[in-house]
Amino acid sequence: MPRATNVACITPVQPATSVLYQLWYKPNRANAMIPPLDIFRLESDGQLIWRASADGDDAAQRRVKILMASEPADYVIYSQETGHKTFVRCKTDA
Repeated sequence: MPRATNVACITPVQPATSVLYQLWYKPNRANAMIPPLDIFRLESDGQLIWRASADGDDAAQRRVKILMASEPADYVIYSQETGHKTFVRCKTDA
């Protein structure tokens, strides 16, 4: 039987020690790769349209105000960490 040539030995990396694992699964979200808050526009038919993400509550509120200026609608801020949803109503002059 012929011997395999040009076969590299690959040492498996333990998930708990890899840099990506530490960044991704760290309990402290300070170094996480995905922002913890998503911002969705609420359509009249109830459909949610993703518009932006934010790193914190203050940043999410500022982003919603900016979005409302160009796209007046109600918005939902969704926390990926807790599942909490914050509804932000668009004030219309009627």
